Amino acid sequence: MQSNLSSSLENYALKGKGRGKGREVPSFDFKKKHPFDARRKESSSVLSRYPDRIPVVVQPYGSAPKIDKSKYLVPNTLTCGQFLFILRRRLSIGSEQALFLHVDGLLLVGSFPLSSAKRDEDGFLYVSYSVENAFG
Repeated sequence: MQSNLSSSLENYALKGKGRGKGREVPSFDFKKKHPFDARRKESSSVLSRYPDRIPVVVQPYGSAPKIDKSKYLVPNTLTCGQFLFILRRRLSIGSEQALFLHVDGLLLVGSFPLSSAKRDEDGFLYVSYSVENAFG
């Protein structure tokens, strides 16, 4: 019974069901400021020097506070939870606020490795974050 349930869930996820229709995907300022060829060249250069790293571009979503640094070079083994910790320190938000990461309009789970997230054609991983009050 357990294997039937897990295979059904995998098929459901693989077919793209349950992801929410009409999800909003934010447009990134980094893409607007830099042409595709320049972004592709920069990511290729970084990946040739650091093949075990992921170039990440971070941007706030909605009314989330701005972050001082928008580009990161993170290890392949970094999970979303560890990246949340890094961003939380840079944002200096309180413990009463929850921080959420989104890639391509989908919410990332803490144990999910960033290396498995869908990168853009230019080689960067575009991550947006949102902040919500957890208490109150």
